[in-house]
Amino acid sequence: MSVSWEDRYPLCNAWSLTRVGSDHSPIILDSGEHGAPRPKYFFFENKWTLRPDFNSLVTEEWEQSAARRPEGCKAMDAWHGSLCFLRQYLKGWNIKHDGDLAKEKSDRMLDLAQLDSLLDTRALSPEELRTRYETEGQLERIYQMEEIHWQQMGNETWVLKGDSNTQFFHPFANGRRRKNSIRSLEGDRGEISGQPDIAAHVTNFYKNLFGAGS
Repeated sequence: MSVSWEDRYPLCNAWSLTRVGSDHSPIILDSGEHGAPRPKYFFFENKWTLRPDFNSLVTEEWEQSAARRPEGCKAMDAWHGSLCFLRQYLKGWNIKHDGDLAKEKSDRMLDLAQLDSLLDTRALSPEELRTRYETEGQLERIYQMEEIHWQQMGNETWVLKGDSNTQFFHPFANGRRRKNSIRSLEGDRGEISGQPDIAAHVTNFYKNLFGAGS
C-alpha cells in the first residue's frame, strides 16, 4: 500500500491467507469503508490554545451558560450543564474555525506569491518587506496548528529534528485509527465480521450481561 492509498483509505488493512498448492499466499485488502458512519465525539484540540482569543472565548461562553442556570441548581448539575453547553458550542466553532483557517492559509500563501512576483522586476519596499515578514509569521502559526493537530491525532508527543510537517504525523494518526477499529469478533457460533453484525453482537452481549440480575 502506498502513502497516497493510505491517505485515501485511512482504515485500510491487508492480511494473507494460508497457502494452498502455491508458493504465494493470497492477500485480502480491506478498504475499511464498509462500516456505517459513527457519531463524532467531542475531542479537545490542543491547537485551539494557539489562538489568541481562545481563552476569552471560553470564558465568555461559560459565563453565558451560567446565566441560563435555573435558580437553586446544584453545583454539580450547574457544572455539568455548563460543560455540555460549552462542548456543543466548541463543536460548531471548530467546524467554522477549520474552514476559516484553510481560507486564511490559502490567502496568506497567495499574498506571499504576489510579493515574490514583484521581486522579478524590482526590490521590495520597506513596507512590503514588513508585510512579507508578518505574512510569514501568520503562516508559521497555521503550520504549527496543523502540526499539533496531527501530532495529537497520532498520539505522538515528539517531533523529529528538521521534520515539522504534517505528513510525518499523518501515518501515526491512521495507524491509531486502525488499532481502535474492531474488524471481527469470536462468538459462540464462530467468527463475526461486518460492522452491523459486530454492533448487534456487542449490544446483545451487554443486554444479557446487565439484564441477568434483573
